[in-house]
Amino acid sequence: MSPIEIVKDSQVEYRFISSYHDEPLEGSCYYLSKLYYFRRKEGTDHLFLINLNKNGERKWKLRQLWFELCVGYHWSWYPKNRSKGFYYRKPQWLYKILLDIYYRLK
Repeated sequence: MSPIEIVKDSQVEYRFISSYHDEPLEGSCYYLSKLYYFRRKEGTDHLFLINLNKNGERKWKLRQLWFELCVGYHWSWYPKNRSKGFYYRKPQWLYKILLDIYYRLK
C-alpha cells in the first residue's frame, strides 16, 4: 500500500463496500481506472484512497468473491451484479448456512 489521496465521493466508482452505515465507509473503488482501498472521512463526502499493490488488489477481489458466494451481490457495485437489496437465493437453507459461516469467520 502506498500514499493516501483524498478525493470527493462523486469522483470514484465503487466496486465493493465492506462497511456501510448510512453511506459507504470502507471498501474498494476505482479512481482514474485503478483499484483503491477507501475509507470515508466521517461526516464529509471525502474519501481517503490508498493505492493497492498486486497483493492488495487480490485481497480485495477475494474478499468480494467470498462475500458474494456467502451473502450475495447487494454490496457489490460492479454493474453486472447489482441488485436492489438483500434476498435469500435458492436453495435458501444453503445460503442461510453460508451467511452464518461468513459472519462467524469475519
